[in-house]
Amino acid sequence: MSGSVLAISPTALIPPAVLAHIFQFTHRRSGLNFAANAELAETALVSKQWLEAARNALYTHVYLGTEDDLDETVEIFLETLQESPTLAQRVRAIDFGSFRMYRGETKGLAEAIKLCDNLREIRIWGWNGYELEELIDVLKSKTKLQVFEINRTSLTDIPCDYFCNVREFIGMMQGWPELRSVTVWMNTLDYDSSGWDDDEDAEEKSGGVRARKPVPVIPGVCSQLQHFDWRCGLLDDSHLEAISNMAPSICEFQLKGSGLTRQDLLAPLQLWAPRLTSLVLNFYNKRFSWGVPEYDKMRIVDCHLDDIISAMPLLRVLDISSLYIKPATLANGFADLFALDYRIAPEELDEFISLLSDPSALPALRELNLDPRVSEEKYDSDRDSSVQFDSARFEVFRKVCRKGGIKIRDHFHHMMMELGMDTEGLFD
Repeated sequence: MSGSVLAISPTALIPPAVLAHIFQFTHRRSGLNFAANAELAETALVSKQWLEAARNALYTHVYLGTEDDLDETVEIFLETLQESPTLAQRVRAIDFGSFRMYRGETKGLAEAIKLCDNLREIRIWGWNGYELEELIDVLKSKTKLQVFEINRTSLTDIPCDYFCNVREFIGMMQGWPELRSVTVWMNTLDYDSSGWDDDEDAEEKSGGVRARKPVPVIPGVCSQLQHFDWRCGLLDDSHLEAISNMAPSICEFQLKGSGLTRQDLLAPLQLWAPRLTSLVLNFYNKRFSWGVPEYDKMRIVDCHLDDIISAMPLLRVLDISSLYIKPATLANGFADLFALDYRIAPEELDEFISLLSDPSALPALRELNLDPRVSEEKYDSDRDSSVQFDSARFEVFRKVCRKGGIKIRDHFHHMMMELGMDTEGLFD
């Protein structure tokens, strides 16, 4: 029997579901890389089958961060969505990174976002201030947002206009009831100057303390919010109270910026304590209390949170200063604590070494960064190059860690991991 056998390309035998899974790996990249995936675009030319899978991957998660001619890239993206509404419906995530904030980029981005009815995630680094209002208005309309990240600094480290002030941003969050993760980078929001009570009689009765007006919130409106990463500072107890009322289910909580006190942090941390798996309180500015009168800013304020943090049974990641939790407190409980970034006074080093030498303390600890902090309890600038550990005692600390199977990490380790950067071999 004679006949011909049609040649079938091996690529045609790959099921569409498998192709889609393979192409999903093209999303893995450094958190600082916003460039479109050129290789995936080339992959789309292999066959009709690959075209569909590649197109789906390209438009499910869109990257807009080309260093050259970003305004043209955004314009082409916008025109594509306008001509192909079905592609606009595929868009679930947009990562936008500006280099020079040229006019047209932010406006084009806003118009493109408007077309994406199924948008769930957006990350924006940099914008043009003249076009910011239009962008904000469009973002407010995206009620299905689940992940939101905002950074006032462009990819070339050029600061843009403030996105809005703190109070306004908390109001925006309430328009995103499906929100699961929010990240606000350093210096991105402006100070909330509108929230002070102007009642002079009330101020006089309170001993010179200007009270904050309550931040209007809808209780539980962000009930699905679990990851809250705030690197911007500027929060006070009224803002934290509003956030805890809006989002009672937070399990990963990170604050960086101006130092806060026990009074500021007590209520929200008590609420979240049973479910917190990650807690970061890394304050690089001097501490102060919104409740301390102007003439008494120098008085020592209470910061200890030992009792509250001890009541966090699920905690796996902790980044904190010994002003907030003493070494002795870490000796009991914390059975699941895996990574610790700890800032202690040099005179506390021996106590911490003894803690690590106890096999029953911190049994799950595998990653540790230890930095010296200033000893004066009036201030906590956390890291101070003039304050150092005794070199001999620190070598003892390193030996104890090696014996216990604990890797000593640099304090940039976790940040690099968050940005998707390879840390293997960089830290010992």
